[in-house]
Amino acid sequence: MNIDQPEGTAAPADTPDLPSALPGDAVQQQLPLDEPVPYRLTAQGRRLVAPDDLPVLRVVDLDAPRHVDLDRADGAVRARARALRLAGSHTLDIADELGVDPLHVEAWVADLPVPADAGVQRRRGQLRAVPDVELDVPSRVAATAAWRAAADEGRDEAERRLPDEPWLRGGLGVVSGVLEADHHALLLCGDQVGLIRAAWAWTVSTLSPTAPARVLLSHDPAQPGDRVAHEVGAALGIPVESITATRDPARAGRGPWVRLRVSDPVLAGRAEGWRRALLAEVEQGAG
Repeated sequence: MNIDQPEGTAAPADTPDLPSALPGDAVQQQLPLDEPVPYRLTAQGRRLVAPDDLPVLRVVDLDAPRHVDLDRADGAVRARARALRLAGSHTLDIADELGVDPLHVEAWVADLPVPADAGVQRRRGQLRAVPDVELDVPSRVAATAAWRAAADEGRDEAERRLPDEPWLRGGLGVVSGVLEADHHALLLCGDQVGLIRAAWAWTVSTLSPTAPARVLLSHDPAQPGDRVAHEVGAALGIPVESITATRDPARAGRGPWVRLRVSDPVLAGRAEGWRRALLAEVEQGAG
């Protein structure tokens, strides 16, 4: 009954009678209230519900490397990056074309040859020098020579120090397990953040790197990249601004893959020399 309608007055003809219940299958089923309803918060929702769980937003230079979620990079973008490299494109040009961080491109095309004129390239209509991502041919030759000399010196240094400083042997063993050979940069790679942290701490205390470290993370697509970068950066003691996170379907249900890079051929050579000394010691002991 309409409470505004005088008593005894008939309801208007166009007012439908509402059924007390919906017929048949249209009746709403009662939901069990003791079972959780699955949901996933958006980034905005997480910041509203748990603002301390994520790092604060910051203004990013549009001309700087872009830290983006690569939802579409599960195959097509990687394949396109490799095709562009095979066609002769340079790292920063590929990054501009695909809208990704140059560090991603460097990881995707690491096994492909570098164009001969990679020392200077055109980006957004201007010529610019390439910062430690690629080197021209003379610089690459010089870097390789520096790496080899440093490897010889590092091996001699390790052979002198290991007998009198046995604690170095344990740390070197951790480093040797995650160290990847590269003539231009020190690379510590793996999916055990604790091992990478220990290897990086040993490297800092023993080899004293002077160049900054950069980190590329490949992580579970279900995990927010900014939080993964924040957690790994805190564990490694590396600023989150130096960390790039990319989603990788292969990491689903697994921890992130960490690729820590320091562009310094001398540092990389010293680390390789230390590893060679340890391997020679192990082989002699086994013999």
